[in-house]
Amino acid sequence: QVLEGAQLVETWQADDGKSYALAVLEKAPAERRFRDGVRSADRQIQDRVTYASQQAPNAVVALAALEQARKIEHQRSNLNRNLSIVSGKGIKGFYDRASLEHLLRNALVILHFNVEADSAQLQQSVESAIAALGITLDKNAPYRLTATMDTEPVQQKQGWYWLRGSTELSLVYQGEAIASKRWPLKVSAIDKGMVAQRAKDKLSAEMTTYLYDLITSVQ
Repeated sequence: QVLEGAQLVETWQADDGKSYALAVLEKAPAERRFRDGVRSADRQIQDRVTYASQQAPNAVVALAALEQARKIEHQRSNLNRNLSIVSGKGIKGFYDRASLEHLLRNALVILHFNVEADSAQLQQSVESAIAALGITLDKNAPYRLTATMDTEPVQQKQGWYWLRGSTELSLVYQGEAIASKRWPLKVSAIDKGMVAQRAKDKLSAEMTTYLYDLITSVQ
């Protein structure tokens, strides 16, 4: 376990050639530092959960706030583990990872998206990702998700066929663009006919992550 505040005070080399180091950590300052960090994280988590439930202007912004809370909880967990090491006891938080993930799932379920993609293949990939996240596909939804994919001509190099390009997702809410992200696409195959399938497989494997990253980036 690497603890913040530890100082390297001595090093030596054994007869067998192995190197050793002695690190020292002052317990009282470390305990105060970790405890303050845990309590600060608890306040930040509570602020984001409250914002999501009471102040967020729309459901996607609320979801993004909950995802921020989940990331802060992960940092808090590490701090609390360090606190337990130096003091023998951590601090129980009001929101743990399980409760925040439950809030996130509930926030995803209430979302309704309409999808517009520039190809049938991309449309299917995005719709599958929407279903995987628990979002409802709805042609009359206030959120419109657009998906485009730009690719260069397939190139051959050293016996391999390469396809390069990018995939872009954009989210529009009530006529206003609120998020947009682009991801690079790079696949290869020995058989030229397999390159397109590799691209399709990569999109299918990554689209759920792409979509979640997009909707949790909204400010």
